Amino acid sequence: MIFESLTLQNFGPYYGHHSLNLRPEGYRSIILIGGLNGGGKTTLVDALRLALYGHRAPIDRRRSLAYADFLAQCVNTHAAPKDSAAVELTFERVIYISGIEKLGQVRVRRTWQRGRKDTLTV
Repeated sequence: MIFESLTLQNFGPYYGHHSLNLRPEGYRSIILIGGLNGGGKTTLVDALRLALYGHRAPIDRRRSLAYADFLAQCVNTHAAPKDSAAVELTFERVIYISGIEKLGQVRVRRTWQRGRKDTLTV
């Protein structure tokens, strides 16, 4: 699996729309994420986990919160009550079509609003 991009919408400290290019290029096969304490690095990892695993995501700050309460906490505090939050992960993986191995692109998107269930789109 090769991560291509991570897109956040009103998620945690990320207000509005933010997209990161995670695709390795050429001989640069490692993507490093750096920043000051409180800069949102862990939030990016949490977004990856949430996109892939949903309510089963191993996220430390969730603790004993119900999934719906955790999602409500993840909505950026500056977002209007009607605004939705979302995490979207695009990645490539090997797929088999008629026994032939090919690279296929997969896009996973989870969208929610405070007090409502999340919607998964693949």
